[in-house]
Amino acid sequence: MKKLLIILLFIPLIFACSSDDNDDANSNDPIVGTWEIFYSETLDSRTNQWGGGFDTPIGDYTWIFKSDGSYDIIDSGFLDQNMGTWTNMGNNIYKITDAEGEYSDTINFLCSNNIFIYDYDGTYTTLEYFQKEGYNYQNCNELTYNAN
Repeated sequence: MKKLLIILLFIPLIFACSSDDNDDANSNDPIVGTWEIFYSETLDSRTNQWGGGFDTPIGDYTWIFKSDGSYDIIDSGFLDQNMGTWTNMGNNIYKITDAEGEYSDTINFLCSNNIFIYDYDGTYTTLEYFQKEGYNYQNCNELTYNAN
C-alpha cells in the first residue's frame, strides 16, 4: 500500500514535466502573423529633422512572422524575398537573423498588438510602421509620427 501511495504521489510530477509536441512557445507572441508596412520615417543626421511618408502601397512590403521562429519578407516592388529567424529577447527587443547577419531590433506594439513600429537596430533613426493584415492603421488612435 505504501508503494502505491508513493507512485500516486509521483504521477502528477510525471505529467507536469512532460511537454506537448504541438505546444508552440511562440504562438502567443504578438509578432506572429502577417504584417504590411504603411509608413516609414528617417531622421536626417545633417539637419536633425524627420522626413517620412506613406510611399509604399499597403501589401507591397509584407513580413510574415511564423510561430516556429521563422519569417519571410516579401517585397513585391522589387520582386524580392528574404527569409530568416526571429527570437523575442524580451523588453521589445527581437533578434532577427538572416543570411547577412544577426540584428537586435526594437519593436513596439500599439493598438492591441495590431500595429508595430520597427526601430531598425535600436538607433531610433529609421522607423517603419506595420499593420497586421486585415487591420486599418487609421483606426489606431495611439499613433504619432516624428515627421511633420
